[in-house]
Amino acid sequence: MLEKTNVIYFENELEDEFSRSQITPKKIDKDYCYLGGLGRRLGRLFFYHILAKPIAFLYLKIKYGHRIVNRNVLKEVIRACV
Repeated sequence: MLEKTNVIYFENELEDEFSRSQITPKKIDKDYCYLGGLGRRLGRLFFYHILAKPIAFLYLKIKYGHRIVNRNVLKEVIRACV
């Protein structure tokens, strides 16, 4: 037999808290830096360019036999967009 349960709906995440912790939100205005510091940029460089791109390339190559035809034209288009 199913027991009757109470359903609690959250309306305000900053004040609807059942624990004793206090939440202090960060102020995000026009001066907030979304890019992060040097550590975030180096981490993004490492994980994306050194780790993720080669893994994705190998996965596409092995699983689907993917290859790019006329890569030089693609490089010119990418340079024009940057």
